[in-house]
Amino acid sequence: MLIKSFCALFFLTSAVLAQTGDPRFPDEWPETNLVIEYNQEYARIGDKGLTLDLYRPKVTKGPLPVLVWIHGEEGRFAGKYPCPIASMVGNDYAVASIDYRSSGEAKFPAQIEDCKAAIRWLRANAAKYNLDQSHFGAWGFSEGGRLAVLLGTSGEVKEFEGAGGNADQSSRVQAVVDFCGPASLGKDASENPVRFASSSAPPVLILHGEGDNTVASKQSKSLDAALRKAGVKSTFSLVKGAGHEFKQLRQGEQVELVNKFLDEQLKGGGHVRFMLLKIDPPSDAWVDPIIDEPTGTKYELFPAHSLGANGQASCLVYLPPDYEKSPAKRYPVLYYLHGANGGQRVCDGYVQKLDAAIRAGTIPPMICVSVEGLPIGGYLDSADGKRPIESVIMKDLIPHIDATYRTIPRREARVLEGLSMGGGGVFHLGFKYPEMFGMISGMCNGVGAAPPASASNLDNPYTLAAKNLEAIKGRTPMRITVGTRDFTLPNNEAFHAYLLKIGLPHEYNVVTGISHGYRPYYAILDFSFFKTVATQ
Repeated sequence: MLIKSFCALFFLTSAVLAQTGDPRFPDEWPETNLVIEYNQEYARIGDKGLTLDLYRPKVTKGPLPVLVWIHGEEGRFAGKYPCPIASMVGNDYAVASIDYRSSGEAKFPAQIEDCKAAIRWLRANAAKYNLDQSHFGAWGFSEGGRLAVLLGTSGEVKEFEGAGGNADQSSRVQAVVDFCGPASLGKDASENPVRFASSSAPPVLILHGEGDNTVASKQSKSLDAALRKAGVKSTFSLVKGAGHEFKQLRQGEQVELVNKFLDEQLKGGGHVRFMLLKIDPPSDAWVDPIIDEPTGTKYELFPAHSLGANGQASCLVYLPPDYEKSPAKRYPVLYYLHGANGGQRVCDGYVQKLDAAIRAGTIPPMICVSVEGLPIGGYLDSADGKRPIESVIMKDLIPHIDATYRTIPRREARVLEGLSMGGGGVFHLGFKYPEMFGMISGMCNGVGAAPPASASNLDNPYTLAAKNLEAIKGRTPMRITVGTRDFTLPNNEAFHAYLLKIGLPHEYNVVTGISHGYRPYYAILDFSFFKTVATQ
């Protein structure tokens, strides 16, 4: 047994945390519960229903300005889901991701007619969804960018209104963001966004990658000049190092550029700051609807057959600094499990400290996978079969990671760490699958009180530890970390005592002054525990 005291090295009090807390986790930034209305039919053209997904914060102070996302017709976002600007709900916007008839399905002007029908439907349903009828913005990528500009310049031009219903509503927008849309200056005049441009059109912000090989940046430059000549307030930004990719246009200073533009046009300059990890996804979101990637991570979808034949789930993947430079090298994998009411984005801050530990040589380079384990469920398969969380992780996620990346696919190179519900999850999975995981670390573990021995309690860490004692003992380094001000302290004390009683040695860390939450535990992260992970 190894029992550590952090008093000498990590003595932290609530007063110290208040003075030196990690600025990435300021207390004043609010938590946002995300509500999604999927597949709302906004128009029916013949036998085809046209739908949109509406993203909103669950609690709002008043009607929300609306951002209408218009996808392109190629690449990663050639469809309304996932919506790459869904995180704007954190800025107090409603986001409507719309589908429309592609150019392969119907000839122009079908595409702009569909966009306008969606806006009219949203205005007709503004009271139902608490939307601000007078503040709509259109934001598009590639072909969607061209349609967004055309929405702005054509206003209520009757030839583009179509027969999509809600004719008594306006299809006007008050701001336009165009990401690398083709200008159509050399196409049929009816498709030219400048055709109806005038000083009455809303302001337009155009971003284009300098290295775009799909749509030449000179098209956006020419479009900007033509719009300004027609009296439109247009701004053009050429993004160095970016190609024809949404993520490359939505990073760094460009994020602030776009957000400030939209806030000025749609919110009178008001700006709400938010954090990725504080936008809570719906309880059934196997695919995180917020695709923004915390620094150092990559958002990834993977097939989840445990959810059905076409099931999908998501995760965030961190690759160590030398991964691309060492094509023959294989790596251990750390699976990180979030707490209750959280999601995969809680790794924001965690992976940055992991990366720093790797660069400092404290631990060997390793891959980190931030797991999407649903906001509730405790990393178990639910009895009704509706939440097969454990199965998705064990049968779908881990095989996908081993097949996709250069991992070391054996137990000694596969480790678990988690916090709160995730802490309980790592001991559940680690004890149930000792042949799969070689190290276990849990912070403020949600292990619950010691359960009575009964058939209904066969799938908890207490019972699993005893059941698989011989497969775990002497083979699986374990660590428990809990704060003196954490409400889980009594249960972690009891769990610690139980492990000692059955003969499972482990590291037990009680940290003075620490209370429950990501912020205090991220402040004291110590990755040296993983320094003995297998590297070959």
